[in-house]
Amino acid sequence: MIISSGDVSDERSAIQTIIHRWNTMHAAEHRTVLMPLMWETHSTPEMCDHARAIINRQALETCDLLVAVFWARLGRSTASSPSGTVEEIRKHLESGKPAMVYFSQKPIIPESVDRDQYEAVQEFREECRTRGLIGAFKDLQKFHDQIALHLGQIVRDRFTDTGGPNDGSEAASSLPAAELSEEAKAILVAATDGDGQILRLNWVSGARISAGQEQFMSDDRREQAKWDATIWELVHVGFIEPRGTKAEAFQVTHGGYHAADGFRLSSSSED
Repeated sequence: MIISSGDVSDERSAIQTIIHRWNTMHAAEHRTVLMPLMWETHSTPEMCDHARAIINRQALETCDLLVAVFWARLGRSTASSPSGTVEEIRKHLESGKPAMVYFSQKPIIPESVDRDQYEAVQEFREECRTRGLIGAFKDLQKFHDQIALHLGQIVRDRFTDTGGPNDGSEAASSLPAAELSEEAKAILVAATDGDGQILRLNWVSGARISAGQEQFMSDDRREQAKWDATIWELVHVGFIEPRGTKAEAFQVTHGGYHAADGFRLSSSSED
C-alpha cells in the first residue's frame, strides 16, 4: 500500500512505476505480482463507520507491505494519531508487517509551508528513527533509485521463494543465460573483465554505466531506462550487489563471476 501526505504526488507516481517495472521483469519468474494499493483506487463508498476506519479495513488490512513518503506535511490528525497516514503506519507495524518510510530532504520555502505541519513531520521522523531505519532523499531521481533497489531487495527477501541471503551461486546455476537480457550479459562480462565493479552515474543531459573498460551511455531517456533496467535485473538474480545506499556503485558476486564465465563459453561456442 502506498501512503503519503498530499505534497509528494511525484513520488507516489514513481513508486507505481517501479512496481509495474518489477512485475514486467520478475513476476513470471517468481510467480509473484505486486499490486499498488491506494485509498483512491482500493476503497469504496461506505456509510457504516468513520472514513479512516473504512479505508483501513478495505485497503490497509489487506496489504503485505507499506511504503510511506513525507516532505513538509503530515496530514490531518485523527482521534488517536497526529495524522491518518501516521495511524496507518502504526497499525501496519502493530500487525507485524514490514514498512518502508521515506522523508524528502528537498529544500522548502519557509513562507510556503504550514509551520505546524512541518514541525509535525520532524517529530514523526524522530519517532521513526527510534523504531528502525528510515529512507531519505534529496530529489526525485534519488528517490526513484532508492525505491527500485529497496523494493527489489525486500520482495526477494520476504515474499518470494528465492528470498534469503545467498552469494548468487544458486541463481547462476538455475537461471539459463537466455533469461538475461543481452544488455545485462554485456555489462556483467565487461565488469568481470575488470575489477568487478559497476558504476552508474547520472547528470542533467544523460547517464553512464561504467563496467571494466566499457562505457554504456546515452542521452536518450528511453535508452537510459533500458540500461537502468539491466542493473536491477543483475541485482535481482544475485549477480551483482550494491555498495552503499546511493545505487551508484555495484560489485559482482561469486555467482556473477560464474555466470559471466558461462556467457563467455557460450559466445565462444557460437563463434
